[in-house]
Amino acid sequence: MGALGDIIIGAIQQLLSILFNPIEKLIENHADALTDAVIGTPHPNAIFSRPTNEAWPELYDYHWDAMVPLALFLWAAVIGIIILLESMSNFFSSYHRSKLKKRAFTGLIGILSWWWIAALSLRFMEALTGVLVPNLSEVSLFETLSFSAMGVLGVVIALFTNFILFVLIGLLYFMRHIILYLFVLMMPILIVLWIPGVGPFSLVSGFMKRLAGFYVPFLFMTVPVALLFRLGEILGSNADLSMGGLGAWLTGLVIPLVAVISPFVLFWQAG
Repeated sequence: MGALGDIIIGAIQQLLSILFNPIEKLIENHADALTDAVIGTPHPNAIFSRPTNEAWPELYDYHWDAMVPLALFLWAAVIGIIILLESMSNFFSSYHRSKLKKRAFTGLIGILSWWWIAALSLRFMEALTGVLVPNLSEVSLFETLSFSAMGVLGVVIALFTNFILFVLIGLLYFMRHIILYLFVLMMPILIVLWIPGVGPFSLVSGFMKRLAGFYVPFLFMTVPVALLFRLGEILGSNADLSMGGLGAWLTGLVIPLVAVISPFVLFWQAG
């Protein structure tokens, strides 16, 4: 029975190795690209001229050729509607009129300067994470247990956990890149709809302000992860990661977990 049991266990190990080998290869082959996406921030390579990298030339053209003219037209329409309502009723007090004038002027400046504000903030975040993160060639985003470390069940748990985190991180930070692109384009419209913040327009204005406020959490999503990479490098060179590979796996698991959790914490704080 002992020999038969060893044969059965060996067969199960080989079967699981075959089944989970594609997952392990997927993580190994794409972990570096995922790490770059986690700590990287899409940004144009020029601020005060037309950029030439990735999708930024098209975004630059569409921003200045379509979004800014549309925002300026809506800005003029909003101001016209407010003037019309003001002339037809006593709806706006002197305080409201003063507030609207300040908002209108601030909004106009924001519309015309948003591209440069966005480009500067994106490049700043890329530079900041570049300072915080260590040499990524020495840091692993995912650690995988070996069969000898924890046996068959340990490898199944490790690979399954890594795969779930791999997919979640990929979705979250791909979504971050897309939303940052989206904010670059739609912020002028949000600014216009924020301007009339009194009376029946206050609800729309408040919603636009809150929606625009999510730009900051999306922008700073990479900071906690970059710091954790640095901490992982320090701990990895000093901590005792024995326990037959379990300690190394648990340590490597912390970074992906924080990469998944930190966006939700930031959004909760922003909300």
